[in-house]
Amino acid sequence: LHETMPIVAGTLVGPYEIVGLLGAGGMGEVYRARDTKLAREVALKMLPESFVSDADRVSRFQREAQVLASLNHPNIAAIYGLEEGLAEAGHYVRALVLELVEGPTLADRLAFEPLALEEALSIAKQIAEALEAAHAHGVIHRDLKPANVKVRPDGLVKVLDFGLAKILEAGGASGVSAVIGLSPTMTSPAMTRMGLIMGTAAYMSPEQARGALVDSRTDIWSFGVVLYEMLAGKMLFEGPTVSDTLAAVLRADIDWDRLPSHLPPDVQRLLRRCLQRDPKKRLQHIGDARVEIEDLQAGPIRESPETPTGRRWGLALAAALLTALVVAPAVWTLKPLPAASVPATSFVIRTPSEAPVGRNSPLALSPDGRQLVYTVGGLGSDFGRLFHQNLNAFDPRALEGPDAYSPFFSPDGNAVGFFTQSSSQLQQLKLTGGGATGLVNAGSTLGASWGDDGTIVFVEEWGQPLRVTHLDTSGTRDLTRLNVSAGERAHIWPQLLPGNRAVLFTVWTAAPTWDESLLAVADLETGTHRIVLRGGTFGRYSSSGHLVFWRGDALMAVPFDLSQLAVSGNAVKVVSGVRLDNSDGAAHFALSRTGTLAYVAGGVDTFAEAFVADRSGRQVARLDEMVPAGDPAFSPDGKRVALTLYNGGTFGVGVFDLERRVLTRLPLAGDNALPAWTMKGDRVTFVSNTSSAYNHYSMPFDGSSAPEALFPPEAVQAFVPSRSTWSPDERHFVYGKPGGKTGADIWIHTPGQKSTPKPLIATGATEINPAISPDGRFIAYQSDESGSVEVYVRPFPNVDAGRELISRSGGMLPTWSRDGTEIFYRSDKGIMRVPVTSNRGDAARPSFGQPSVTLAMSGLSGFDVSPDGRTFAIQRVPVEKAAKEIRVVVNWSEELRRLVPAR
Repeated sequence: LHETMPIVAGTLVGPYEIVGLLGAGGMGEVYRARDTKLAREVALKMLPESFVSDADRVSRFQREAQVLASLNHPNIAAIYGLEEGLAEAGHYVRALVLELVEGPTLADRLAFEPLALEEALSIAKQIAEALEAAHAHGVIHRDLKPANVKVRPDGLVKVLDFGLAKILEAGGASGVSAVIGLSPTMTSPAMTRMGLIMGTAAYMSPEQARGALVDSRTDIWSFGVVLYEMLAGKMLFEGPTVSDTLAAVLRADIDWDRLPSHLPPDVQRLLRRCLQRDPKKRLQHIGDARVEIEDLQAGPIRESPETPTGRRWGLALAAALLTALVVAPAVWTLKPLPAASVPATSFVIRTPSEAPVGRNSPLALSPDGRQLVYTVGGLGSDFGRLFHQNLNAFDPRALEGPDAYSPFFSPDGNAVGFFTQSSSQLQQLKLTGGGATGLVNAGSTLGASWGDDGTIVFVEEWGQPLRVTHLDTSGTRDLTRLNVSAGERAHIWPQLLPGNRAVLFTVWTAAPTWDESLLAVADLETGTHRIVLRGGTFGRYSSSGHLVFWRGDALMAVPFDLSQLAVSGNAVKVVSGVRLDNSDGAAHFALSRTGTLAYVAGGVDTFAEAFVADRSGRQVARLDEMVPAGDPAFSPDGKRVALTLYNGGTFGVGVFDLERRVLTRLPLAGDNALPAWTMKGDRVTFVSNTSSAYNHYSMPFDGSSAPEALFPPEAVQAFVPSRSTWSPDERHFVYGKPGGKTGADIWIHTPGQKSTPKPLIATGATEINPAISPDGRFIAYQSDESGSVEVYVRPFPNVDAGRELISRSGGMLPTWSRDGTEIFYRSDKGIMRVPVTSNRGDAARPSFGQPSVTLAMSGLSGFDVSPDGRTFAIQRVPVEKAAKEIRVVVNWSEELRRLVPAR
């Protein structure tokens, strides 16, 4: 019965389909799974197969289910059920069905640094509330530790894993059972003897470490140990072995000096009451700790002015907001600010016509802090547009240029650089007037910075190192080199530091979240770089002497020595709720040299939703229930949709089964995106940098065998965001590739033959997103040759035999119906339809009708049409929910200095 295969993705346990392994421990393995009945994600906690027949472990496991089922509290992870029996693949399993809690554990957060006092108290209060509810039901946890505490992105705390909980009985000392054998975690005679230790050594109480009887006060000790670690940033008790750690728990003096020197006395007193080794002298009820924390949060915290906590900044900013002139936009006269004499003042700028603030680093402040340039739009079918706001004037003005994103200022503040999506160029625009001029080709760019001497450091392509150019030259060169062996996959979001000798940038490591990225500095001469901070993205140097960066939905700041290019001390949260673009790690904030801050409020934003809709726009299925997704592509039989999966900066590829409503992630390494189906429908093609350089790969849609590269190593190319297409006979593969003098061209390749890829459509314009007609005689694509992006059709493969304009007033992502009688494309109105009429004779060209709107929809960014033509798979940005205001704080650097004193 128990001789079974390993549990793999797709295995069914009752109605729950396994997605992947989340973790494993002494109490079992935990899997992410999808509830196929209720269409939600859950966590399945399963005993290892080798323990299924162990009566002691099974009894403990069943007791955990009973314990959790008796608890119902917002700070305790819920239990949905218990599954037992044979799984689909033949496994005999016992599994708890638990609430899946997203977000890092408290241990993950503390791996970087201690928490600010305000955040530590908020988390501690919620832990206390969870324990208070459990104790009220006669349950103690007995294994409270940071790894068993999850902090969701919205700040809600969930206490996990009551697997070592002990059921309290009425009577006895403090209402505790005097019979240790009744512990649900010890059921056999061998396990009920005195001296047995259950729990995690560093966090257990002294009485628990001795194997003595324990009651709810053991959780109070553990609570104190966890609170100490949140504030000190280091474990209270640790040693090279478990025995050494237990000895420290029992006898070592508590090092109070490791706590922040200006910790409020009320907090110190609470810690000392929790960390009394004699349970009789310890705080008696966890509810008392909760009340003390509430009292601390309700009134002003008595602390020294230099205490680096987030509370004082929050109060100062709240006061500033009450006195600020909140207009759209505000008007005041900027004058030189005397050091430390003018308090921070904040106000809000609302975007023109309530247009959404753009993505891809949408804000730029001039060095003197008097001018703001920002992008609006660019979230869906429309391109972004630049707006210039003089902070001494009322109204913003639109800047010239058809599309733009990621603006950055020249050192003198007279020009703004930006990237254009249609031409894939870095361009500049004088604010005094005149049109935009090109600087350098730059693909799918992720940031640029303009130095005082005319040096510009930029990112040319996703997955590439930093590059550098100079206004006096036309050439570019690589500045940095990716340390692939150390897990570096891209260098992005550069900022030239004062003095023009080094550049600060983000190192993307393909980690699950942007909280796990790295910040580094590189020498501008040699290009050598080193990591200066682990855990954050979008670092920016502040003239106050700080490194400001994004982590955990907030701006963090840490003292930064510009001469040594090194941080000192601990990072402190300084602004909560700052938006981050989940696709590229761009935090939406900007700093000026004079200390002005501009930012967009929010949190991690995927800027997309994916679903299937009929021709009326009615949603019939969600495609992104388990993970944010985009770039949908129907399989030839219409039963599946291939998707790009967005997971904190890491792109993957998955296949969604429309009948079973199940998403299968392809087992891929590296960064993977833009799936396309072969004509037979048995394989999926996609772009990947699994071998460090980008290539196109093909693999079975069920992930049953390894991916195969379509190009030889010498033919790999940089990434360009473009669809690919196969000819009906699967002989030719057509795709987008970065161009030489242009942004991108369309190339053709014959896999498996001794031929090299060659350009198919390569002009002075940018051509991408090819689509071959079902009969293989024509190819549709998009091009900006007319000055705006439109859809064209040419014969295939003889593309030089003329072309025909299909769209009107803009068009992207051309898509043929499977019978070849329609061409669909994306416009700012939604999905457009053009009828196609075949003419007699193989050499005759079809006739194309006038475009009409077939599905009106705002924010459309990607789509595909089903083989039967009845439904559309859609990627859409919900622009109605997008941010429409920018917050500005003047003289913010003074608050920063007070909040995070430089050392």
